[in-house]
Amino acid sequence: LESTRRVDTILLDKTGTVTTGTMAVVGMHPAASIRSSELLRLAAAVEAGSEHPIARAIVKAARAEALTLPDVHSLSALAGVGATGEVEGHTITVGRAEAHEHPAGSGAVTVVAVREGARLLGTISVADTVKPTSAAAIQRLRALGLRPILLTGDNAATAREVAAQVGIAPD
Repeated sequence: LESTRRVDTILLDKTGTVTTGTMAVVGMHPAASIRSSELLRLAAAVEAGSEHPIARAIVKAARAEALTLPDVHSLSALAGVGATGEVEGHTITVGRAEAHEHPAGSGAVTVVAVREGARLLGTISVADTVKPTSAAAIQRLRALGLRPILLTGDNAATAREVAAQVGIAPD
């Protein structure tokens, strides 16, 4: 890059370049009647058979806490919404949270609601996390006289949040 005097801008793909490219649980928001570990255990039980990145993040978090996942019966996927199954005699649904169920915070986070029947047990926040070296790399690119631009297929709120975390100013 130092030898290319005519280059003044560098385009960076967000997923896998600036971020890890892997979803991770970044927040737990249980209802008053349930512990975080129980919320995670029930959600992971329903998500255990899924290959979806959000499901894998929830299961990985449960395994990291050494939670024992109960058996799930009558498991079914709800296209574009989530999954539901019988866990310890209760119908547990893990899926898209309604707008009013979102905790305040980052646009870079996906919020998943966990319900027992119609009752909200809580929400789990999942995100593709920024690599620990990204902000320093962006600073080095700037020091070389380059203007970094973040490219992503994600929504604008996610793009702005990740850009802010690594020091890329919005245009």
